[in-house]
Amino acid sequence: MVSNAQDAIAALLACGIEDDFAQDLITHESDYDKVCNDPLNYLGDQWMEINAAFVPANDVHQLEAAMIALHFRPDVAKSYSRTLINTQGHIRLREPFSWAMMFANGLYKYGSADLS
Repeated sequence: MVSNAQDAIAALLACGIEDDFAQDLITHESDYDKVCNDPLNYLGDQWMEINAAFVPANDVHQLEAAMIALHFRPDVAKSYSRTLINTQGHIRLREPFSWAMMFANGLYKYGSADLS
């Protein structure tokens, strides 16, 4: 399937992403087919690369809300590095937003710490 920018934006809009942010997320023609074929995994890849220092907070929250609403499950192997110390104050963060997503989805089950 050969997709265009409008197809890709429509796929992201269907996921709950607003138009302006959808246009920002799709930066290359090579992204069009990826977005149209699997928009949720495309959003997951964007989540892994997002940097809160350079992305407006509204966009971060929008992306998080869309992924939670669509029941996205991050690839745990890519999302975190294990640690023997299992408390909030001692988790070694590799990718803070990935951790936040895993916590939001209840996927951090390693050990017995209460992370609520």
